[in-house]
Amino acid sequence: MNNSKLYFTDQGSGAPVVLLHGYFENHTVWESCTAELSGFSRVICPDIPGHGFSPVIGEVHSMEDIASAINDMLDDAGIDKCFLFGHSMGGYVVLAFTELYPQRLYGAGLIHSIAHADTEDRKQLRRQAIQIILAGRKDEIIRMHVPKCFAGDHLNTFAKEIEKLIHEAMQTPETGVIALIRGMIERPDRTAMMQKPPVPMLSVIGAKDNYIPLEISLQQARLNEQNDILILENSGHMGFIEEKEKFVSFIRSFILKHYPSTNRAE
Repeated sequence: MNNSKLYFTDQGSGAPVVLLHGYFENHTVWESCTAELSGFSRVICPDIPGHGFSPVIGEVHSMEDIASAINDMLDDAGIDKCFLFGHSMGGYVVLAFTELYPQRLYGAGLIHSIAHADTEDRKQLRRQAIQIILAGRKDEIIRMHVPKCFAGDHLNTFAKEIEKLIHEAMQTPETGVIALIRGMIERPDRTAMMQKPPVPMLSVIGAKDNYIPLEISLQQARLNEQNDILILENSGHMGFIEEKEKFVSFIRSFILKHYPSTNRAE
């Protein structure tokens, strides 16, 4: 499905669930779990600007700009309120959306993501990544990044998935990646929102995540005692692939807990 800004897939019926992919990903990253999720909900998987089939919309794709595009997409899809979950960078957009449009959410969630802004060291690493991409070496970043997303002992188990993710990442235009990196560099700290979120929140954490230390994820997730937390003991940064069944079950429980019973089909 296509609108003026974002491409998105639309499967199933029931509680509207929007899944936002991460850096160097597109909507296909969710394919392993959308079949099961769409069995009990309406699952929307957009391509964020500059990724997949969605066009680049500027030199900088701020998290707020992407959130605005998601807001427009909901209008086009005829959705008043939804559950919004984001993987990694997608989680940054979830937080921006929650800040800007809380009235459109039944609940929101961070999947292997963090609320704090980049440190100066992290910003510098991102600037270096931009220079590598501009030098025509995007593939080097992708081939380092994608395997690191999985727990070390899962590299063989999910070898086919890793190759597919690498293939999809290679299709991402350089202009789209660079615009997104610039947006991540300038994103604000939203840790305060995790303390007092305007909507129910969940956190999915990988105990073997190579990008976010477990203690950092737990510290953030526990800022609000009402936050629903899933710790995937055998997962890295891709728990919805590495431990799909547990992930789907957790999402389903959260939806049943927070989707108004008056909206459910009998």
